[in-house]
Amino acid sequence: MKYKDDRQWADSYLPVVAAILKSNAMHLVNITVAPPEQDATEATDMVVTVTGGTVAVRIRRDECRWRDLTLRSWRASGHTTELAKVKAGFAKWYLYAWTTQGRITEWVLVDMDVARATVLQREWPQRTNPDGRTKFIAISREELRRAGCLVAAQ
Repeated sequence: MKYKDDRQWADSYLPVVAAILKSNAMHLVNITVAPPEQDATEATDMVVTVTGGTVAVRIRRDECRWRDLTLRSWRASGHTTELAKVKAGFAKWYLYAWTTQGRITEWVLVDMDVARATVLQREWPQRTNPDGRTKFIAISREELRRAGCLVAAQ
């Protein structure tokens, strides 16, 4: 039941998430000058390519006081963790957001391909959640910025 309730709560923010992604579309597309032959034969001056990809989204509740990107790294149940999924190549982008009084007030957009090649190559200390059934790693915004994988933030 907890998953269903958490999912329903997070899904209520999807229109805002979509708006954030749309406002950052410049990171999701590539615009180049067409080669001369394409210009001459196809009346094409610019080529727009969607780099797109899948987006992982995590929304943290008001009471979350930390502003790190956290990824679940261990589960007592043995189920595949978020960290394992990301390291396996899933999610091109990660939109990680925090709420204040029921509104998304802060967020970061992370290029996970760059993260996989940089910060996720390191071993991070695992922290145990209060439930004792899960552990996670935490990567600060500054670490993401230094590694070049922080695309945008508010």
